[in-house]
Amino acid sequence: MNLRNMMLATCVVVLAGLSTVFCVAAEETVTIEFLISVPDSTPANATVYIAGSLQPVGSWRADGKALAKQSDGRWHSEFRLPKGGELEYKFTLGTWSGVEKGKSGEEIGNRVLRLESNKKIEAIVQSWAKPQSGGAETRARREPTLTGLFRHHEAFESQHLTAKRDILVYLPPGYGNPANSTRRYPVLYMHDGQNLFDAATSFGGVEWRLDETAEKLIEQGKIVPIIIVGIYNTPNRMTEYTYGSQPRPKGRNGEDYLQFLVEELKPFIDKTYRTKPDRKSTAVGGSSLGGLISLYIASTRPDVFSMAAVISPSLFWDNARAIREVQKHVPYPKDTKFWLDIGTREGRLVEEKGVGSAVIHCRELVAEFDKAGLVKETNYHYYEVEGASHNEYYWSQRVDRMLIYLFGK
Repeated sequence: MNLRNMMLATCVVVLAGLSTVFCVAAEETVTIEFLISVPDSTPANATVYIAGSLQPVGSWRADGKALAKQSDGRWHSEFRLPKGGELEYKFTLGTWSGVEKGKSGEEIGNRVLRLESNKKIEAIVQSWAKPQSGGAETRARREPTLTGLFRHHEAFESQHLTAKRDILVYLPPGYGNPANSTRRYPVLYMHDGQNLFDAATSFGGVEWRLDETAEKLIEQGKIVPIIIVGIYNTPNRMTEYTYGSQPRPKGRNGEDYLQFLVEELKPFIDKTYRTKPDRKSTAVGGSSLGGLISLYIASTRPDVFSMAAVISPSLFWDNARAIREVQKHVPYPKDTKFWLDIGTREGRLVEEKGVGSAVIHCRELVAEFDKAGLVKETNYHYYEVEGASHNEYYWSQRVDRMLIYLFGK
């Protein structure tokens, strides 16, 4: 690197969850300035924070980055972020019990910003969930909301990944009944496991209610009894759930996460529980980056997984690499099944299309599925959810459809 380029270089954390700082060229970053107006109900001694998907804004810590109060009452901060990426974010008063809400106190989706150029964002917070006094993170203790039979495996270690993680296993009704002692069950492996079953551990206290939904569908005879393995995420979430882009930190990337799942976690689950270990009975799923990595896992290892729940996938990643690489996996096995869904309010609005950019990406993925010979409703189901945003609440509203498509009788 010559002297001129050295002077232009700046060090930024390119991917959330990395402890390593990488130096990239200044022209590969953009400057984003925030000016935030808050409601009159905001306590005088409060501090306003931004929480978001990239490490410079806290990797979804509620007190990710404090903003500075200006003389006009607005709150200000400025960040240099990786160009070409996407930032999801919300404003808080330092805790998730003080997250921003809509005008009438309703739940709102994450704000989404494509990092294409330098921008000044002037935003308005309509209301707070529960005004706090501000300051350090003081999350209210929430009561567990688990429904059904669970087993918890804490600090599960991996030879492929640097981080340990908890594993929470949901067992279907009747699993412990002696009359079912020889019965075996299909398995669904789900990422972001702390958000699936329990409000006490979930992001913002909003869970998917996957346990309640599965219990109900099983008892109604709409799906076969299944085991659900919730794989907690770690501070390395963004790199573990992505792949192929540079730099790729060893032990913290999607390729290694795939090896962990196939070579370590699945054998442990098959040994510990009465599973049906064959590919026809094995599924993987997740949302956002979890949807992206699920698509990658099922496409790359169809010998292990025959089903994938690709929920609100972050297909923008690495210039839509996942869409471009569908043909790489052709031919797909004839019995491969993909559940694909997206909310119409996800991603930045594309005016001429009248929907979010995330919807357009999903439509492009469907087109590639068709080219690859996948048959609609047989090999994939695509569901656009009118008015839905990118968050746990909306995912909880449609997880029943996903379970019925993949595991319906």
